[in-house]
Amino acid sequence: MASKGNDRHMKSLEMPIYFGTGRKANKYVMKTRPGRHTMDKSLPIALFLKKENFVQTTSDAKKVLNSGRIKVNGKMIRDHKHPIGLSDIIGVGPSSYLVGINKNAKATFTKIENPDLVYSIVRKYKSRGGKIMFCLHDGSAVEGNSDGKVNDSVLLGTDRKIKKVIKLEKGARALVIAGVNVGAEGAIREVKDGTARTSKSVIVESQGGSFETIIRNVMVTEQ
Repeated sequence: MASKGNDRHMKSLEMPIYFGTGRKANKYVMKTRPGRHTMDKSLPIALFLKKENFVQTTSDAKKVLNSGRIKVNGKMIRDHKHPIGLSDIIGVGPSSYLVGINKNAKATFTKIENPDLVYSIVRKYKSRGGKIMFCLHDGSAVEGNSDGKVNDSVLLGTDRKIKKVIKLEKGARALVIAGVNVGAEGAIREVKDGTARTSKSVIVESQGGSFETIIRNVMVTEQ
C-alpha cells in the first residue's frame, strides 16, 4: 500500500500558519496531538518552549515537561505534543504566558501577571438533567447559565467555573481571531443583523480605523 504519512510529523510546507516558524528551516515539523484545539489554530507545547528559548531541542523539552514544571490552564502537562491555542495560559514555574494571535495569524505568547481564562461560546445546549452547557472555542465544555449566548465570551476561574459572562454588544472590547483583520483589537461600535444571504456582523473601531467583519471572526474580551 502507498505511504499515507505518519502520526509524528508533517511536512513544513503543510504546517498551519499559526505555528509561526519558517517553512524552509526543516523538511518536517512536529504534529500536535489531537485535542481540544483544531489543528490550524494550535501548536505543540514543545514548540512553544523552543520558540521562547526555554530549551533548544525536543529532547530538552521532554525533560522539562517530565519535571512537572509546565502547566496549561492550571493542569500539569507532560506530553510534548500537547496542543496549545488561543486564550490558553501556560505556566512555566512562577511565570504565566497568554497564547494569542497576531496580525499575521501567527501564535503570540505574552507574559502576564494575573492570568484570566477568556473563551468564546460557540455552542449552547442542555445536557441530561436539564443543565445548560457552553461549548467553548477550544473544544471544551463548561456548565453555563441562561445569561450567556453563542458569540458571547466567558471568564473562567482556575477551577473552570464561570466568573463572568462577557456580552457581545456595543462598547465591548474585541479581538479579531480570523479574516483579513486578524489580530486587530478594538471596541465594537455596532452589531449588524444578518439576512438570509449575509451573516451577522460587527463594526470594530481600532487604532487603524474602523472595519466590518462577520461575527464569528471576533472574540469579545472585555466589557
